Amino acid sequence: MALGDASSQLSTVRLILETERRDDTWHGYAVVVLADAEKSAGKDADTVSALQAPPDRTKLSSKVSDLLTRASDLVQQARETVVAHHEVDQKLLQQLQSLSDRLDTEEKSLR
Repeated sequence: MALGDASSQLSTVRLILETERRDDTWHGYAVVVLADAEKSAGKDADTVSALQAPPDRTKLSSKVSDLLTRASDLVQQARETVVAHHEVDQKLLQQLQSLSDRLDTEEKSLR
């Protein structure tokens, strides 16, 4: 569930960045959405990393925790970019999409 939530957050962040890039949204709205996404992503990463996995799931738990931390870091980078009025570059958009796809794949493999 945390992986799916993180993937959804990354997709939302990517959409906000694309609309910000095209100047199709209010800057203040973009900042608020990104700040909320950053808060949620950080909370998800912290929650999962605080759980103690059973010995046979330690490697999987570490992998999930790492992916969620990477997602949180990307969301923070996106928010910082928008707050600073820096141009949204294609590389950041690609990183968001790539990690979102990876999170979806990992979530499906756990079902």
